[in-house]
Amino acid sequence: MSGLDDDQIRTALARRSRAELTEVERANILRAARLRALQPRRRLMPRIAGWLAATAAVVVLVVIAVPVLLSSPVPVARASSSPSPGAPDTLPIYSAAQLGGMVGDPSWIGKTVLSDATIEGHNGPGPNCMLGQPCFIGAIDGLVSPVAIWADWRDALPGDGAPVASDGQTRWLSEVSAPTGSTLAAYRIESDGVV
Repeated sequence: MSGLDDDQIRTALARRSRAELTEVERANILRAARLRALQPRRRLMPRIAGWLAATAAVVVLVVIAVPVLLSSPVPVARASSSPSPGAPDTLPIYSAAQLGGMVGDPSWIGKTVLSDATIEGHNGPGPNCMLGQPCFIGAIDGLVSPVAIWADWRDALPGDGAPVASDGQTRWLSEVSAPTGSTLAAYRIESDGVV
């Protein structure tokens, strides 16, 4: 048997008030009441909340995506094949002869340059001299007039180098490794040699 609808339940309840129900009618009424109690109620609030969430998502998408899609493309910086005015396109690498010619030249003193010069007479990793003082490590190879190459010290973190007292403070220094062979290195031009 199938469940009773609302009209059948009303009719059965009206008859009950007039007369006794049969067992079958009573079972049908109880079954219908249970089925009605188990049916999910259609609630309005979850539906409204779902529609509001969907509408908010669409609005956010429109507010963010539309201006991005309608804006003009942003230019991307690309490497230029032509150098900018006044700027070299590469750093010059000087020969041993050019490096030797810069020593003592007032326009070069204090400047740092790159060179692939070979150090003559040097075969160790770094200087072996007094702490904090530049020390002689050799000469530029292949020059008629010898040009001295000095190795200097660089600042270091505490514990990574050697402590040197200077102006009431401790300064940490570490040896600069001097290149061996024909190696590209940076040299600071001085009046009596390179460091």
